[in-house]
Amino acid sequence: FVEDDFEGSTALYWAAHGGHEGALERLLGCPGLCLDGQNKLGDSAVHAAAWKGRHKALRSLIAKGANPHLRNAQVSIPPFLLIFCFFENYRN
Repeated sequence: FVEDDFEGSTALYWAAHGGHEGALERLLGCPGLCLDGQNKLGDSAVHAAAWKGRHKALRSLIAKGANPHLRNAQVSIPPFLLIFCFFENYRN
């Protein structure tokens, strides 16, 4: 699971993208895992989770230390991440 695909996306990216919570938690438990790996578009697992609206995955990634402010190749953070962060701050 340490190999990237042809676009540079990691298993962590795809677990977050697909909302595969069990796989995501298993990966997050691996020592030395790079939480902020970016593919050729600059998207990380945080971008994937935010873009797909996977709030549980996004919470798990951020709780483990993934950077929620990481910018992709378009120098942007997905709008869903901004909405999620606003909601979480408003709720607390």
